[in-house]
Amino acid sequence: MKKLIFTTVIVLFCIAWLSAQNPSVRIKLYEEERFRFTDNRLEFLNPGNHIMIGDSAGAKIYPSALFNVYIGNRAGYTDTSGQFNVFIGNYAGTANTNGNRNTFIGTYAGLSNTTGLRNTYVGLSAGAFNTTGSYNTCIGRVAGYNNFEGSGNVFLGNAAGFNEMGSNKLYISNDETSSPLIYGEFDNSFLRLNSNYTELAGDVMAYGRIQANDRFNATGLPGQDDTLTYVTDIDFANNLLRYRTSIYTGGILTYTSNKSEWVGTVTDPVFSCGSIGVIGEFTGWGWDYLMVRDDSNPDLWSMYLFLTTANEMGTPDGIIEVKFRADKNWTVNWGSTEFPAGTGYQDGPNIPLPLNPNFDTTGYYITFNCATGEYVFTDVSR
Repeated sequence: MKKLIFTTVIVLFCIAWLSAQNPSVRIKLYEEERFRFTDNRLEFLNPGNHIMIGDSAGAKIYPSALFNVYIGNRAGYTDTSGQFNVFIGNYAGTANTNGNRNTFIGTYAGLSNTTGLRNTYVGLSAGAFNTTGSYNTCIGRVAGYNNFEGSGNVFLGNAAGFNEMGSNKLYISNDETSSPLIYGEFDNSFLRLNSNYTELAGDVMAYGRIQANDRFNATGLPGQDDTLTYVTDIDFANNLLRYRTSIYTGGILTYTSNKSEWVGTVTDPVFSCGSIGVIGEFTGWGWDYLMVRDDSNPDLWSMYLFLTTANEMGTPDGIIEVKFRADKNWTVNWGSTEFPAGTGYQDGPNIPLPLNPNFDTTGYYITFNCATGEYVFTDVSR
């Protein structure tokens, strides 16, 4: 033991003496200098200017590869000619062959990427199974996990976009849901907020149409979808009166009826039907998406409806079935097998709406006349 201690002291003394004579310590492999300790830093010396730390990290790199950083067990293991990649984490980017300018941080992040370019995956198994997609941003544990070849996606949050297979999608969520809190389609300039309540602190400017399928409130004005009925004429001799109805939407007058007949008392508002909604598979037949009454014709209603394969019930068949009904109940409802235009009738069959196979989201502009039952579905997918 005394000999071992003595030998160790001698070796340390020699290293200290050598360092004092030459502040750099060089390490050679196969007669070529590969590492150098200079002052307080470690320099990696290789033809491609790479930094590779970990068992088999960048093990198959070619001389043509440049400026990669691979840190972790088998990080960038099969890369041959990639450039400007940063893979940090066990098995991060392990299948990459010649994908360039990717940043994968986390165990199994970008695990299956082969030729994809300019992706950013941060989190355990983020973007794990995307092979050739490019320009994706997946931040969060298993974000974009099953997106195999999509490009241009942004998935933010734990498991965001977990099962999304397409491209140019936006998901902001904290689980695997197909209805994230914020969903978007960059190629269609489409944004959806899947929230039960949305509050904005500042002003909202719209250069197009604003439509509400349910209630809309403007503070300080008559209120949310107010219906006001008021007396216009009184016959005191016969104890009769006439009245009319005005409708305010968010405090804006959108409808005024004709005068009623002479009656003994004010009863129901003066228009032919109450609220009209569309119900169907897309809500699990549980609630209505309310339509908007036309300003000039109280019998005419309209709305936009957006559908995806996630809205199908039962065995997927590319068809979403819907019906029209009044006042959110089945007492008065309209259905028909005709599409895209037809005439619905009381207790008629479900109306079949086909999903457009050329788009991930199918959009319809719907008009309905509650006096005649006539309807039109216009495909506005884009």
